[in-house]
Amino acid sequence: MEEISLLNELVWNPDQLESDKDQSIVQAAIVGIQPNTGQVLFLHGGDEFNSQNQFNRVIQMRRQTGSSIKAVLYASAIDNGSIHAGMKILDAPLYYRGGGGKEWAPENLGGSFDGEISLRTALVKSKNTAAVQVAERLGGAGIEKYFTKFFFPNDAEKKNRYRGDLSLALGTLEISPLEMASAFTSFVNQGTIKRPYLIQRIKNAKGTVLYEVGASDEFKLKLPEERQVIRPDTAEVMVSLLRDSGRASGVRNGGYMGDLIGKTGTTNDYKDAWFVGARPDLSLAVWVGYDNPKFGMGPSGLGGAIAAPLWGEILAT
Repeated sequence: MEEISLLNELVWNPDQLESDKDQSIVQAAIVGIQPNTGQVLFLHGGDEFNSQNQFNRVIQMRRQTGSSIKAVLYASAIDNGSIHAGMKILDAPLYYRGGGGKEWAPENLGGSFDGEISLRTALVKSKNTAAVQVAERLGGAGIEKYFTKFFFPNDAEKKNRYRGDLSLALGTLEISPLEMASAFTSFVNQGTIKRPYLIQRIKNAKGTVLYEVGASDEFKLKLPEERQVIRPDTAEVMVSLLRDSGRASGVRNGGYMGDLIGKTGTTNDYKDAWFVGARPDLSLAVWVGYDNPKFGMGPSGLGGAIAAPLWGEILAT
């Protein structure tokens, strides 16, 4: 893949120590999946693959997802019946007191609150206070049930990676780009996720089939070949909600003018910029950031400013 021009403006912070210069390259991970089959149509894992660099960020990297996870959270709560698309929700300051006197107050990007708003507006504007309330309505057991279906069907994988606190609503779990793209296929595939694969079939010179997709978990994701994560009617509702979110994302700045659904994501200190979007024939996840999560990209490192336009540029070509 050609060098991604949108990333050229992001350079390392000159205040970094000399020893940290190996972290100075902003990376991108990009993967596109065919929703009705799970076939990986293309992927870009970052720096050019060579003998010194064999790290594929699409598959091997897991990062916090920021607000892009809200699509999964809202879908779970709608499927569960905890919320519905036409409801109102209060966008106002929230305060939580935990053990040891610790307090947590989720903040919206920009620090503003809009009062009573529709669920649709809360998702489009990516309101963190609304997402936490949705998570509260779904409850700990509900969150665990649906995140198990979406990401952690394997018990050992779930035990190693799942953490069920309310910050999960804001994208604090670490998920790979491949897993995020796969999750979004459910919205355009009637609530079903097919296990991702690259290789469909291998034959020898005599035409004998040596390998065929199906039984093999090619990416070792510990996933079944197919799983139903939400009902088909829930998937239709999410398409409606995420269509507005996709239009407001910044994708158009990359030149793509077609139909899409999608959600941006930005993590604390601008360390990760995400856009995960889909249409019936493709689910595409874009992540941008530094390999070392100590480093952020600065205020320009928003999912809507970097990842979404890059998504649009890829689909416009």
